[in-house]
Amino acid sequence: MASEPTPEQSYCAGEARRNDWERFICTLFAPREARESLFSLIAFNSELARTRDVVSQPLLGQIRLQWWRDALAAIYGDTPPSAATATHPILVPLARAIADHRLERALLEAMIDARSDELDEGGLDTNMGGALDVLDYLLSSSGNLARLQIAILANGAVPNTDTFVAAEHANVAWGLVELVRMKRLAPQDAIEARAHIAAARKLAPNVEKRYLPVLLPATLAESLLAHPNAGRARRQMKLAFNAFHGKF
Repeated sequence: MASEPTPEQSYCAGEARRNDWERFICTLFAPREARESLFSLIAFNSELARTRDVVSQPLLGQIRLQWWRDALAAIYGDTPPSAATATHPILVPLARAIADHRLERALLEAMIDARSDELDEGGLDTNMGGALDVLDYLLSSSGNLARLQIAILANGAVPNTDTFVAAEHANVAWGLVELVRMKRLAPQDAIEARAHIAAARKLAPNVEKRYLPVLLPATLAESLLAHPNAGRARRQMKLAFNAFHGKF
């Protein structure tokens, strides 16, 4: 049975809304008892994503990311938690989500590694050049986030392979559009998102409706591709329409 949100859980919801509004809105279509665990993952991902923007040198970014690795080690019992990690407003609910849903440590660490690789390579490259390959980066970051969200929504069930593949495609599509919107990729790079949206939807008949919140980023990606200058209200209406009809 779901408990009342604690202050640190409410903090994660606020961080998700402030730093990743789109995934926050998608999460509102999840069962109430799953939302706080999902918010803790989104808040964790947002902290990792902010790394490149809040440090002046790659080395400082690596130190920041190492702190999160050490925090995970404490959560999984490798080391004693420090006073900071034991009371951190994101780590406390994240630790609860990890315990409640047996979240895979390797996926969380891969999300950190993706941000670390980005700092080392100095950027992203759609042409497999000297910089970090965009698809690999998005699979490791957004793709693994989606896999962890599915584990929470599964609530002990075993999702089929198509569910994971569809979620990866949906979130890679959103990631591409988001990177273009942030001016980290060229506008033409968003075109590839359409192929990922189509690939996700092709698998829709094999995906249970309980996982819809993780697939809804496909709707957001399509909406921004069609109307790049539209406000949030338009995207939210399209999201609600699709969610009501069990589509993404």
